Amino acid sequence: YLTIPAESLGTSTDGKTLVAGGNPNLVGIDISKAKVTGGSVQVYDNEKLQTIDAGALASIGADSGGVSLELKNVQQLTKMDQGKLTSLAGSVALVGTGLEDFKVAGSVCASAVAKKTANCIELENNNALKNPFFGNTQLQGGAVFKNNDELQTTGLGSVTSVGANNNGQSLVSTGNKKFSTYGAERLLKTAGSIVATQLPAMEMLLGLDKVEVVGADVTGTSLELANNQVLKTIGGLRSCSKFEGALVLQKNPVLATLEGLQKLTELGCPDCQGRNILGDSILIYSNPELKSLSGLENLHGELAGAISISNNPKLISIEALKGIRNAGANVAGTSLELVNNKNLKDLVGLDDIQAVLQGAINVQGNGISSLKGLCGVSGVAGQDLSKMSVNILNNEQLTDISCLSHLGGALKGGLNIAGNPIESLTPLLQGSNPLASSGGVNVNLVHCLTAADHAS
Repeated sequence: YLTIPAESLGTSTDGKTLVAGGNPNLVGIDISKAKVTGGSVQVYDNEKLQTIDAGALASIGADSGGVSLELKNVQQLTKMDQGKLTSLAGSVALVGTGLEDFKVAGSVCASAVAKKTANCIELENNNALKNPFFGNTQLQGGAVFKNNDELQTTGLGSVTSVGANNNGQSLVSTGNKKFSTYGAERLLKTAGSIVATQLPAMEMLLGLDKVEVVGADVTGTSLELANNQVLKTIGGLRSCSKFEGALVLQKNPVLATLEGLQKLTELGCPDCQGRNILGDSILIYSNPELKSLSGLENLHGELAGAISISNNPKLISIEALKGIRNAGANVAGTSLELVNNKNLKDLVGLDDIQAVLQGAINVQGNGISSLKGLCGVSGVAGQDLSKMSVNILNNEQLTDISCLSHLGGALKGGLNIAGNPIESLTPLLQGSNPLASSGGVNVNLVHCLTAADHAS
């Protein structure tokens, strides 16, 4: 048992007040008389530790690394009396504890963030922690909540702005089995991204109702929702008008709509890249119940990155993208990628793209009968990794390519049209802006060729 009877505790040269680590027989720490510590408190790798009594402690300083409180690998620690704690000068990390509750009435990261991660709050692998509380109105760094079995919310109900960690993330919740809401009802802005992944209890993206602007992380992403088994809607971001980075939705098995993003008008900004590490501004992949992109109707302007929508078998319409005027190219060299959306009926929603695309068009394995929606595309300046500028492949219902009548001039890459029961190539060859040259041509399985096609 470790007892320190002093009311005020000083620091070492590196700003640490108490370090207790690797003590196999330590069962309790008593600093109940201490009201202030000049530096950090770090307790780790004490396999039998059960209690920490810090009942009078009001303030914890920070060490040279920006850390105030670090409790790691103390799974038997189920009780920490810290009811008067109102201020942490630096960050807090609870990793691998047995604590059920943790509260800081005032601020965390009052004057510093953890330099190693730039997180203000890190809660990870705590098997009993349910509802923490942090009294901050502002948070300088990021907040990460990871693999906590009982955690239901972040405890950030008073915060209005959140900074970002070294990965550019502001709020990360992943692998928390009972997490159902971010609980940040006053939050207006995040400097970095919001990440919600592998959350089996979160049915709606809740607790972010007042957020107006979401920044981007180092991968260029603003919002990432992935592998959330029961997520049905994104209603919690109903006030948000701007993402500085990409929208990424992947492998959410029951997500049916993007309702809740109606106020979103902008992806990107003059000083940010506006696309993720893959070069996509919109990445919607493998959401088996998603039927439409309803919710994105007010998104408008030119995107810095590509639009990639793939493997959404029930997707019927992309009409909500009607305000987008152009799209950049991703790392694969593609601007528009619509692949394996078996029930997608047409490409209406891309009508406002009245321009030459930077990257290739890849329309493959969809249920479309026409290319309606691409009528305004007047050319393709780039090519994909296979050196193709246009890929129209294996769309089993596609008969009408009249919208390619404006897609002409010189293509940098090849033209690949195969596996579609197309009635005629005349629009492409003799349209208002006919194809003049390309880096190669592959045309196969055309339903029939007209005499004009043969002549061309």
